[in-house]
Amino acid sequence: MCEPTTWIMIGGMVLSAVGQQQQGQASKKAAEANAKVQLFLAEDAEARGEADVASQKRVTEAAKGSQVAKFGASGAEINTGSSLEIIADTEEFGKLDELRIRSNAEREAYAYRSAAAIGQSAGINAARSANLTALGTVLGGASTVSGKWQVFRADNPGSTWRDFLGNNAVSRDFQGRVIRNTPLTG
Repeated sequence: MCEPTTWIMIGGMVLSAVGQQQQGQASKKAAEANAKVQLFLAEDAEARGEADVASQKRVTEAAKGSQVAKFGASGAEINTGSSLEIIADTEEFGKLDELRIRSNAEREAYAYRSAAAIGQSAGINAARSANLTALGTVLGGASTVSGKWQVFRADNPGSTWRDFLGNNAVSRDFQGRVIRNTPLTG
């Protein structure tokens, strides 16, 4: 008969394998949830960037308007000479600020998207690793049961797998001595 320790070992092996798979799936789901957050943050960075660009445009236009008003109040010609150059410089620096703001927002969004992709890959790899670990657990357990089966067959020539799992055979104690089993039913 298959002694209780074999049944306990088989049960532990199955529970361990199932637990490993569940852990892998949980890691994958957590990574997917984190990736969704990262993608949301990427979209938010782009939206904030566009809002900051619009704000910068208003600041630039206000500065140009103030310059035009001051030049006009002083009697300077605003469409020629240094007045025109100053206003053009203000507009150019404003455009450069807009490009910098947009570029920073795009880099921030890219970083979030990269983190999301890395997280998703890590989740997939965690699930795959858990499946392989569970398979290793099952194979290791099967090897142990197979070893016990070989010992059982040596002690019980002509026995079958059903005999191994049933009450019709002998088994060994912890010191390897043969024990005759008494059927549990009867």
